[in-house]
Amino acid sequence: MENKSWFQLQSLYKHLRIQAANKKFLKYLEISATFLLIIVFLIFAVFPTIITISALLGDIKTKEATLVQMNTKINNVIKAQESYSNIQNKYDLIESSFPSNPNFYKSASSLTSSFKDNSIKVTRLSFDLNQQNTPVVKDTKDEKYILSINGSGQYSDILKMVKQFLNNRRLVDLNKIQISKSSDVSNTTLNVNLISDLHYLPIEK
Repeated sequence: MENKSWFQLQSLYKHLRIQAANKKFLKYLEISATFLLIIVFLIFAVFPTIITISALLGDIKTKEATLVQMNTKINNVIKAQESYSNIQNKYDLIESSFPSNPNFYKSASSLTSSFKDNSIKVTRLSFDLNQQNTPVVKDTKDEKYILSINGSGQYSDILKMVKQFLNNRRLVDLNKIQISKSSDVSNTTLNVNLISDLHYLPIEK
């Protein structure tokens, strides 16, 4: 009876061992399947995301570098515009004093303003472009023409006018000042005639 019970228990133990081994195998199989699913998930889901993120980071760095370059170029353009504006202002100042072309009307208007500002009536204005009788100075590239302005006014006003005329921004060589009485005895005003050389520097082509 005891032998029979031992054999029965031995069969039971063997069955339990087999069941335990099967459970252990199923557990290993489950773990392996889980790792396999994780690997598949990494390959098909996580890796593409990582690659996409890396590409986006690369694009961001490239755009940041481009943005820095663009900001540098914009700053350089702004500085160039400011420099050009400063140079343009200085150029306009020089051009108004020593122009690159005769500027007959502008020059006459600027210089006759000294007459009008001092109540001197302008009676005649003329230009002389003939330089044949003018001595030629070597090593100079500037050219000139003669401006003659006649007017009439009081002596004190004429003195003020001449001072303002000489202080004009336009480059002027005052060659002659002639003041004379009017032929009309009843006229108390004086006649004045200014003859000047106006220089300009043509741009070489």
